[in-house]
Amino acid sequence: MPESQFTNFKQLIPPILLRLIKKNSKYGWKGDYNSWESAEHSSDSYNADLILEKVKNSLLKVKNGKAIYERDSVLFSEIQYSWPLLSALLFVYAIRNGSLKVADFGGSLGSSYFQNQPYLARLPNVEWNVLEQGKFVECGQRFFQDERLQFFHTAGELVEKKGLPDLLIFSCVLPYLERPYEVLKRFIDFKIPYILIDNTYFNYESRDRI
Repeated sequence: MPESQFTNFKQLIPPILLRLIKKNSKYGWKGDYNSWESAEHSSDSYNADLILEKVKNSLLKVKNGKAIYERDSVLFSEIQYSWPLLSALLFVYAIRNGSLKVADFGGSLGSSYFQNQPYLARLPNVEWNVLEQGKFVECGQRFFQDERLQFFHTAGELVEKKGLPDLLIFSCVLPYLERPYEVLKRFIDFKIPYILIDNTYFNYESRDRI
């Protein structure tokens, strides 16, 4: 079911029924954990080989023109753009005089890169560099890497080989890090010109919630 149709369908469900569905579902926001370790113990790991295999197979279909768009290993019949992200990409490209070197932290196997390809494909001097966990980097280098899309284990490795990026992207990744503020501080110290935090949820409390 296309996402737009799913949204319309949800509007027909009474709110009390929606709350019951969410309460009894194994998916969604759960708990208020006392420690990262306890939350991790209750969760499946992003390191799981099954997740990597599903993402790889879906994105290979996108790369080879057999599918339009992938998000979290799920294939869609149309691209769901993040317009703030795309606007930022084109803005930085213009500000940097027709050059764009992206560092995509937690960028999977290039999901955001392929998402924005219809707009970026004809632009010269675009480099998209994904920073990911070891298995994703190895898979990306083997199946997806080319002159424009490359994969690195650390920011230090990227800067050493490619120089300082123009734009650093954190897209829906910071809440999945045990120490997000340390990661942000480390990247700020690199003095990357632009940092974009996209598609990230926040709570309204005066504390962090795990």
